[in-house]
Amino acid sequence: MILHGDADASAPIDLCGRRLAELVPGNRYREYAGAGHGIFITHADQIDQDLFDFIEA
Repeated sequence: MILHGDADASAPIDLCGRRLAELVPGNRYREYAGAGHGIFITHADQIDQDLFDFIEA
C-alpha cells in the first residue's frame, strides 16, 4: 500500500508517490487531496479507514 498527499512539498507526488506506484507491481496506491508531508496527522481518519480496508482485502 502506497499513501501520498498531493500537496507534499518535501516529497513531490510526481517524483515520489506516483513514480513509486509505477515501479511496484501489484500495489494499492492512494492519493490524498490537499495532504502535505504530515499526512498521518492531517488525514488520520481517512488513512485509518484505508489501512483497515487494505488489511481486510
